[in-house]
Parts: sequence; C-alpha cells; structure tokens
Amino acid sequence: MGKNSKNPFTAQTINTQKKPKLPHTYKLQSMQLDA
Repeated sequence: MGKNSKNPFTAQTINTQKKPKLPHTYKLQSMQLDA
C-alpha cells in the first residue's frame, strides 16, 4: 500500500495516520468525509 504511486491520496492518508499529533489534519479529514 505504501508503494501505491497510482494513488497519491492513499499515501497522504497513510502519512496522516502516522502523524496523529496534528489536530489540523483531523479537520481536513473531517471536511473530506463530509464532502
């Protein structure tokens, strides 16, 4: 999954999961889920 160059969004999601220390990241995810 980490080498999915075809899905850049997947890589961003993995990076987001690895960095739960960023509160603004959760806000971005919430906005994407709502949209």
